[in-house]
Amino acid sequence: YGFSVAVDANTLVVGRRGNRDIFIHDRHKSDCTQTGNSCSDRGSYSADNWGLVQTLSWPGSRQNNNYFGNVWPETYCSSVTAYHSQATPTVLPFEWGCSVALKDTILVVGAYKSKRTNANTGAAFAYKRNQNGDFRYEGTLSSSTTAHSHCGWDVATDGTYVISGCYGKTDVAGKVEFYERNPVDGSSTSSPWAFVASRTATTCSNPPS
Repeated sequence: YGFSVAVDANTLVVGRRGNRDIFIHDRHKSDCTQTGNSCSDRGSYSADNWGLVQTLSWPGSRQNNNYFGNVWPETYCSSVTAYHSQATPTVLPFEWGCSVALKDTILVVGAYKSKRTNANTGAAFAYKRNQNGDFRYEGTLSSSTTAHSHCGWDVATDGTYVISGCYGKTDVAGKVEFYERNPVDGSSTSSPWAFVASRTATTCSNPPS
């Protein structure tokens, strides 16, 4: 707990490296306690407190539901599972939670040892907070198929764009990957996130004096 952290306005995200839960805290809220399929105390005021209002569980064993719409199971406080829309997963997440980024309603979780075709290609996972206050999975951000790219080692977002840092290895050049979120109508079962470009380190041929 505490390996990765991010804060934006009144929301705090705390990660645990190694395929563990992601903890969502809201300021001035009390901890949410699950009772059956409801959370009656969600939103109750608690001065100077960062209450736990949701957890996202490691997605490695849950990859069979759609992105949007009513087919997504309702989620409550600490029993939330981060479902993925991949019945036959193209990306197997590992070290999920090594990095987190938060902006407004968008949450990004890095998993630098995820496997796509080859070992340790890495990936990032995007979530969006809905009107009920729950973060729900929107897409897997992974374009690299090169082993040991380690994408998702660090992540950043401004709510529309995501940058995933890929630190590479001795024989694999480091790079950053850019993704963009496209508008959705709320009923699509396709991820709104699209790969835009990647960039490797360059040297300025005429640096300013």
